[in-house]
Amino acid sequence: MSGYSSYQESYYVWKEVRMFTDLDHIEGNWENIVLFLLSRGKWNSSNTIIDRLVIGATSYYVWQERNARLFTSTKRSPKQISALILDNVRMKLVSLRKKKVFANWKTRKGWDLEQFEDKDG
Repeated sequence: MSGYSSYQESYYVWKEVRMFTDLDHIEGNWENIVLFLLSRGKWNSSNTIIDRLVIGATSYYVWQERNARLFTSTKRSPKQISALILDNVRMKLVSLRKKKVFANWKTRKGWDLEQFEDKDG
């Protein structure tokens, strides 16, 4: 996401979160990310949904961090921002699973969604 904003550590954030997507082979160039997504069309597989959620959350939190650094004295580390992104996406996946929209939620390793599983059924 190097050309995406003036936030210098955004590439590190992208490198951390892309491991949880099918975009792990895409370098941190915003143009390459968008071109890859466009080439996939409106495919609604669980992997594509995760990819879009991660890209959206990454864009949001990197932009939020940029604004915080410009207009306030707050500063989060890239590791903290990556954790926020992954937590945000994880919560969205849990809500999708509960709505039966995300039927194959267990197919994605690393999201640690088992802790949110209903114990009663």
